[in-house]
Amino acid sequence: LSYWGLRRLAARFDIIDYTDKVINDPEKFDVAYMLDPGSRKHRIAQLIVERFYWLCPGYLWLLKKPVKES
Repeated sequence: LSYWGLRRLAARFDIIDYTDKVINDPEKFDVAYMLDPGSRKHRIAQLIVERFYWLCPGYLWLLKKPVKES
């Protein structure tokens, strides 16, 4: 699915997005083996997530059921 298709699919949930957090600090999230900090790959990933988010090959989302108001 495209970014927009995924957003529609998850529309009933609150989305907590970790995509940019993980890309910007791969050591904190223990993914430096995939995205070596300071490398060309890391800089390109940061550029994509900052300016062309919809082009990311994957998204790290936590979906949370919204709290029903009574």
